[in-house]
Amino acid sequence: ISILNIAGGTFNIDHALYEGTCGALTELYCSPNESSVTTSLIVGNTYYLRIFSGGSQPETTTFDLCIREAPTNIICENAENFCSVGGALVSSNIIGIPDPSDIACLGSAPNPTWNIIQIGDSGLIEIEITQTDAAGDGLDVDFVLWGPFTSVEGVCDGLDNGCPTPGDCPNNTTSPDFYPFGNIVDCSYSFVSTENLTIDNAQTGEVYLLLVTNFSDDPGIITITQTNAGTIGGGTIEAEISAELESNDIFINPNNDPNDVDEVSVCGFDSVTIETNSPFADSYVWYADGFVIPGETSSTLTVTESNNYQVQAFDEQCGADAFSQIVIINLYEDPGTVDPQNITVCDGPEGDGAENFDLDQLTVDLGFGADFTVSYYTNTADANQAINSVSSPYNSSGETLIIRVEDTDAANAGYLGCRQLSEVELVVTARPVINQPMDLVVCDDLDGSVDGVTNFDLTSIDPEVSTDPDVIITYHNTQDDADNNVGALTSPYTSSGETIFVRAENTLSGCYDTTSFNLVVNVVPLATFDPQYDYEVCPNATVPVTIGVVPTNFTDAEVTVNWFLDGLPIAGANGLTLDTVLEQGDYSAEISFNATGCINTISTTVTELDACIFPEGISPGVTPGQNDSFDLSSFNVTKLEIFNRNGTLVYSKRNYTNEWVGQTNDGEELPVGTYFYTVIYEGGTKKRSAWVYINR
Repeated sequence: ISILNIAGGTFNIDHALYEGTCGALTELYCSPNESSVTTSLIVGNTYYLRIFSGGSQPETTTFDLCIREAPTNIICENAENFCSVGGALVSSNIIGIPDPSDIACLGSAPNPTWNIIQIGDSGLIEIEITQTDAAGDGLDVDFVLWGPFTSVEGVCDGLDNGCPTPGDCPNNTTSPDFYPFGNIVDCSYSFVSTENLTIDNAQTGEVYLLLVTNFSDDPGIITITQTNAGTIGGGTIEAEISAELESNDIFINPNNDPNDVDEVSVCGFDSVTIETNSPFADSYVWYADGFVIPGETSSTLTVTESNNYQVQAFDEQCGADAFSQIVIINLYEDPGTVDPQNITVCDGPEGDGAENFDLDQLTVDLGFGADFTVSYYTNTADANQAINSVSSPYNSSGETLIIRVEDTDAANAGYLGCRQLSEVELVVTARPVINQPMDLVVCDDLDGSVDGVTNFDLTSIDPEVSTDPDVIITYHNTQDDADNNVGALTSPYTSSGETIFVRAENTLSGCYDTTSFNLVVNVVPLATFDPQYDYEVCPNATVPVTIGVVPTNFTDAEVTVNWFLDGLPIAGANGLTLDTVLEQGDYSAEISFNATGCINTISTTVTELDACIFPEGISPGVTPGQNDSFDLSSFNVTKLEIFNRNGTLVYSKRNYTNEWVGQTNDGEELPVGTYFYTVIYEGGTKKRSAWVYINR
């Protein structure tokens, strides 16, 4: 906003800017000057400008009011660049802009314009600045040049008056050797319309800041020209736009060649931000893998996916654009902290202290999945370089391995910076020491039946296997069950004989060892009572009867027999027959194999008759086995005599029992009929005479 050509009653003219509606205006600012630069205004809004006098008397004043788009480079922060290399910058000058106060050698700096000069090729730089009006007549022009700076950022904060006090720097026309001083390269406030400045030995990439002022405040044209472009030893001014990608998160090698490719790998970042270093750019277009990224138009881009990226920067002032180099961003995952691990295995049957360790299973147990690669090394140096990894199964007698966990994509790409190291301790634990038990041999009748199957007390073997209190002993049908600790048998265990597998496990280490032994069922002696004997006794018998056993699976020499009456041992009775039976009761024969000690007991009952009588007849051969003989075995007979009906003695015998079956003393068969006998019995204390009948 410029108030020009003021004429009339006052020159004390002020102005103010408002927004809103009449009757409800809001002041944006008020200025006592004849010109101002507004704050940023919004396209489409209506604004109100008030021109007023600071005086108190009525007066008439005429003026011209000029409202136009403000130049951007009237402040240092908006300094503009040259738009060609080695060419001239021709632009309308600025009028009506307030003096921004003393700067360097300039006592005043009205209507300032700020420009950036960037060195392309190294060498001497000579620049001419001229200002003319519409008729071509010269107008006073002044300048200050600062530098060199390494980049555009921050140059305005780094300006140095280079003098004891502002405005106290001499003019370069009066003191040509004063400059450079501080970072002031050159400065002039001469009244002339043509000024010249020199940059000795300018270096590629250096940045300089040029302030040009219009002291006359008259409209005109300013021309800035490099006068030695193309000469021997002359440098160049690079005003062309360029783009270079860099990041605060990661390091990207400086490179603004769009044909080059930089590759950057980072670990553990969800995203990185890359930004464009393009001092003269006004707008940007970003590309991922050659395709435009919609909505990304700022100088920075937050990258969340691995890809290749490029930016196109536009200098709208000069109508130029430039592509940056391509940057390949690799976002690798950080596996995070890996806790130290431990693998304990039991020493094998060889007992050599070395075993195979399943590192592949540890990899699965760590749970990183296919996105990460896990490898193992014998030392940290190899792990850091990812060389000399060990394979699974890994044989060791115990040591500490280094675990390396890294992003699989990073590993495949050879990027070593995305990994975590940890340790796994390999421990070989000795198996428990166990002894070989003897076969467990039992007799068939331990469970009360003789069937080849009996009960075995497996726990009775425990002390033979181990007496270590930290060892648990279990018994199994198969070696696999023992190895896998399944199907443990309970005791007592019923079996007809088999191989039993023993597992002895140390409860502290979990290590175990196995062995085996046999269950053996030994047969018992089998026998029955001999039916040929009479298992009856007379009351008050004095003549013993005989009972005996018949062997089934043994001979007399293979066994030992003990006899019992009603559970009490019978002294001296140890044969297969017992011929001293005088009493009724339960008689048992305990038969044991001499070789194995297996015992079997059979029992029978001897009954007592109500009374014992002399037989009145015999019937030899009529019913074999019944009444065949004249049985007086219960009477302790000392003498027997038998007579026929005629009184003739036909048979006699001393110490008789039951030998007469109807024969003569000569052994001839007597005919059927009645015969008479006389018997002396009970040891000779009694005598009896009676008859007996022979029936055939």
